[in-house]
Amino acid sequence: MRFQHLSFCVALASIPLVLASCADATFVVEDLGNNSNIIQDRLPGTTFKGGSGTSDSGSGDGTGGDGAATPDPSTNPTSITLSDNAGVYPLYPDKGSFRVSLGGARLGIAALSSVRSNSILLPLQVGWSGGGASYGTQAAGAPAAASPPSSFEARMVERVSKMDLSAPIPRYRIQAGTVEVGQIRRFAVPDSDRENTYSSVDAKAVYVDNRAGAGRFVIWVDPRDEVIFSSQAKLTALADVISSRIYPKDTALFGADPTLDDNAKAGDGRRIAMDDDYIHFLFSRQVDNGTATEMGNGILGFFWWPDLTNTSKSNRSKLLYIASSLMSRSESDVYGTIAHELQHLLFSCHRVKQVGLLAHQGEFGPLIWLNEGLSMLAMFENGYGPEGSNPSPSMFLQIRRFLSAPWTYSLTDFLNQGPAGDDSAYGMAALYLQYVRNRLGDGAIRSFHTLDNGGRADEVDLADRVMRTKGSTMAGLFADFGAAVALDGSPVFDLLPASQRTRYGIDGVTLQRKTYDIPGVKLTERTLNGPSVSSGSNLSLKPYSLSFLQRMSPTGLDVSGVSGTGYGTRLILQK
Repeated sequence: MRFQHLSFCVALASIPLVLASCADATFVVEDLGNNSNIIQDRLPGTTFKGGSGTSDSGSGDGTGGDGAATPDPSTNPTSITLSDNAGVYPLYPDKGSFRVSLGGARLGIAALSSVRSNSILLPLQVGWSGGGASYGTQAAGAPAAASPPSSFEARMVERVSKMDLSAPIPRYRIQAGTVEVGQIRRFAVPDSDRENTYSSVDAKAVYVDNRAGAGRFVIWVDPRDEVIFSSQAKLTALADVISSRIYPKDTALFGADPTLDDNAKAGDGRRIAMDDDYIHFLFSRQVDNGTATEMGNGILGFFWWPDLTNTSKSNRSKLLYIASSLMSRSESDVYGTIAHELQHLLFSCHRVKQVGLLAHQGEFGPLIWLNEGLSMLAMFENGYGPEGSNPSPSMFLQIRRFLSAPWTYSLTDFLNQGPAGDDSAYGMAALYLQYVRNRLGDGAIRSFHTLDNGGRADEVDLADRVMRTKGSTMAGLFADFGAAVALDGSPVFDLLPASQRTRYGIDGVTLQRKTYDIPGVKLTERTLNGPSVSSGSNLSLKPYSLSFLQRMSPTGLDVSGVSGTGYGTRLILQK
């Protein structure tokens, strides 16, 4: 899928999570909220206040804990006087409009997340009372009418959903040594700008890895673009990085290519169309409609799922398309793109083996957020994250874009978002999957590829099932992620016990108080200052989205205008 913007259940109620900080006390409280499947969890030595109950410390491992208590969600506090250094209060907007009078507080923050599994925008009005400026989130308004898919990723999702997969896939027998350098092969290259349009490219094999076993690949080049490999050293360096770094790292994290051992033995519905067992890399100007050295529409590379099927125009190959002009860009863009796209190929190969071709067709669109997030994770793994050995400018700018307006992005609604509506949630997905790996480990990451959940066409079912095997849930982990976005790199994070920093930090990036030296990024864009506080007093929350608002010396908080459920609201007060 597009790497420039970086390229490819069940409804759960919300999980409030609260944070607080002061000069000599910092604590985190996760409360039950509206989800009876999540257990309240607190740091040792902290106090939970909310509803009609108060309880003291429990474990803080993120999976529920001893002494965990269920707050009463039937009432909201009407008055809070902060006598301790800090206090955390769960609020329940779905119970109706209410006002909270505050006393003794210097700072208030409410972080809101919607964990509904549909696209409905729920209106909520939140505003601080008292003198001075008021902070909320984006302006209210009716949800915009759905617009036609605009991005290449969106068009791919739509095209995949409409494909006729009735043609049987012949059995395949692994063949060795079937491609030689200098060989010509005709490929049908999908046009990224025009639907159902293909160009024929008679590409030449310029490098062939014919090793026995895993990892065999061919590098093909469009004859018009052979200048990109005019140096044999450049071609050899590319092949070496693929064989010695990217392929081993991607397969170690996500699982070995499942087509090598059992594609011929797979049942009819779980077989992949492939004429040989190579992975093919096709470099062509047709990928981005550009030239050999000049970018066209900004697409650096993509994986085309129909090539694994027996449909018309399928290349019947494990094939990745790379823009020829990519070779004129930085090494981090070149290798980051390949690592990113290889994950997409592995993901689909694994999912077809687990749930079948038809079921994977149905889950392909709903799981686009997970698929893209895993490809961003592949970039982290290969050293192209912000604090990696060779950071990718594209990844860094996507993370920065998400932090600049987090409330405009939904993790699971993924496509065509952002302040201008023309971006996808790559930065958010990159941070979330890196966070999930930190919390649940590599086994969970592999399970996203290999768990057989029946191929349910649901945004969160697969992720939630995997997370439950690790003692967590999609909703609970997303609530913790919202806290990590607010805390990572902040002075509050520095005060957390070492045992809690994994839970509320994100490896490979520092989201606050850091300026990065990343070539290709403007000096004015190299700083991360944490998530922006949104402006206005009305919320229209998307599924699995985050908003943050704060106010110095508030005297009260007004909450109104909500209909339905699905909000998690945490009020954090500090003296």
